Parts: sequence; C-alpha cells; structure tokens
Amino acid sequence: MAEKLAAKIRYRLKKPAKREGHAQRRVIESVAVDLNALLASVVEVFTDLQKESFASPEERRRYDLGIACMLLSRLLVRQLLDYANPRQLRPVNIDVAQFLASLEPALRSALSTDVCPRFEVPRNLPPIYCDQQLMVRALLSLVLDARTGMPNGGEVVISAGVDLLTEPIRPMIRLSVSKRNEREYSSRAGGKEYCSVESAMRGMAVVRHIVENQGGKFAIGGCLHAPPGVHVWLPIGSTTAASA
Repeated sequence: MAEKLAAKIRYRLKKPAKREGHAQRRVIESVAVDLNALLASVVEVFTDLQKESFASPEERRRYDLGIACMLLSRLLVRQLLDYANPRQLRPVNIDVAQFLASLEPALRSALSTDVCPRFEVPRNLPPIYCDQQLMVRALLSLVLDARTGMPNGGEVVISAGVDLLTEPIRPMIRLSVSKRNEREYSSRAGGKEYCSVESAMRGMAVVRHIVENQGGKFAIGGCLHAPPGVHVWLPIGSTTAASA
C-alpha cells in the first residue's frame, strides 16, 4: 500500500497545472487524506496486537510506543490539511477545568496504561480566550511529545494558573505540560530510536505558532510557578461567557 501511495504522489506532482498554487494545495490535501487513511489502518493493527495474550510486556510496550508515534503522525497530517485549506481563527471563552476534563478520555487513549494524565487546575481560574480546535491539537501534541521521553511510565501533568507577564505587562493564563515520576528517561525504545530531537522540535515549532498566532506566549524549561516542562500563556477571556 505504501508503494502505491508513493506512486500516486509522484504522478500528481508530475501533472501540469495552470494554477500552480491551487494545484499544490490539491496535492497536499489529497496526500494528507491518503496518509491519514493509512495511519488509521496501522493504528488498528497495533491496537489489536497490543491486546493479544501471547505478546510479552516488552512487545506490548513497543506496540504502545508505535501507536503514540502514529498518533503524532496523524497530527502532522492534520497540519498538512490546514496548510492546504487555511481557515480563520475562531476564538471562544473556554473554561480550563471543563476543557481538560473533556479531553481526558482522548489523552488516556493516546497514552499507555503506565502513563497517566494528571490535571492541576486551581478553583475559580478565569477562562482562556482562544481557538478551541487548535488548542486541542496543540495540547495533544505536547502530551504525546512528553510521552516519548518516558517509555517506562510515569505521569504527564497538565497544570494551569494565572501569571503576570512583563512583555507585555498583563495577566495571562498559563498551561504547563511536564513529566513526573518517570522511572527512566530514554529517547530509545526496544533498541530502536523512537522520536528524534529534530521531529520533537518541529512539533514544538507548530505549537509555538498556534499559541503566538492567538496572542499568546510559549516557553520551554523552567517556570516560576510550575515545574520544568513546556509552558504556554494565553489571553484571559470573559468570566461571564466561558464555554467548554
């Protein structure tokens, strides 16, 4: 199937086009749809293998890492589709606690059984004002990226708070993604490289673009009110019109 897809891509790229920009978007969109279909099938196969009783714990762990990697790939496919069909931002007021609670089932399915998502959101936190669809994608990307660095288990912690930024001087809502209680950090799983630094940084660049395009800020590393990790700051929304 992969060879057929490669042949299809070569054929489409060779086709002459009077409107080059339009043709490029059509190629990207078509390839992305095909890739997404392929990845969906592979995820199903790995999921079935993961459930087999004959699989050893090490094999199941590698199946799980493969599933997480393919989920990241599907995020990249979604970004290709967005590039081919850009849309206007649709910011809304979002209650952070409700937003994270609605994402918990998806996060748990994306992570393995030995890695758990944990939410730390203070009461009475003001809503954030952003494009909800884009933030779902950014947060899922950050969580899966954190997962790649802890193949032997632990917690992926998503915390939130209000920080006063200096540039510009205004309060903003901080969302942080960090790792906790990981038993061993490794960029390799089962003797084979799982996620390269280059691919991780490309994913971070996409998240940065999503955040900064909505008037937010992005940082990696230490933070005054949160453990080391990835931090994004987003505008505060209206407290009278928050929606999940």
